[in-house]
Amino acid sequence: MTTDIIEKLQRATFFNGLDKTQLEKICNKSKILSFNTDELIFCQGNDAAAFFLIIRGWVSIIKENNNAEQSVLHVFKDGESFAEPAALVMGRYPASAYAASPCELLEIKSSF
Repeated sequence: MTTDIIEKLQRATFFNGLDKTQLEKICNKSKILSFNTDELIFCQGNDAAAFFLIIRGWVSIIKENNNAEQSVLHVFKDGESFAEPAALVMGRYPASAYAASPCELLEIKSSF
């Protein structure tokens, strides 16, 4: 992993307080995923086995109701992390995530 990813982890709120050695361990056990615009990252209701740090790009979190109507809950940008509560506490994704632009994500497994 590059120092750029370590620097993004250092700036992400979720990782505040971790030192460089701890962040390097997280990087070494994680993998980089690439997505094209509108590609599904994870689906509402699926088991939440990971959370993500956006290395490059934008991600939309979308909730679907029983009538198949969709609402955009949030758009995350470069350097932000998302899906931590789902992966670490809830066990299921409460909404879906889609690439809002071409993006690269660091996938961090919750079983780390």
